[in-house]
Amino acid sequence: MLSRQKVLTTALGLIDEQGLDGLSLRALARRLQVSFISLCNHVASKDHPLHIIHEAPLAETIRTLGGSAASWQVRL
Repeated sequence: MLSRQKVLTTALGLIDEQGLDGLSLRALARRLQVSFISLCNHVASKDHPLHIIHEAPLAETIRTLGGSAASWQVRL
C-alpha cells in the first residue's frame, strides 16, 4: 500500500542516487513497484513529489517542537 511517507522516502532515495533529474513519476512508480496509474492516484502532478520533499523538513520541525506551549510561529 502506498503512503505519503513511502512516496517521500522513495523519491528522496532516487534523488540521492540519480540527482533531481532522475526523479520522474515513471521512475518513482518503478522503484515503488506499482503501476504508473496507481502512483498517479496518490500523486497530484509530476511536481507533487517535490512538494512533499519541501514540506517534510518543516513538518518534522513542527512535530519536534510540538511539546511547547507557544504558538507554532514562536516555536519555529
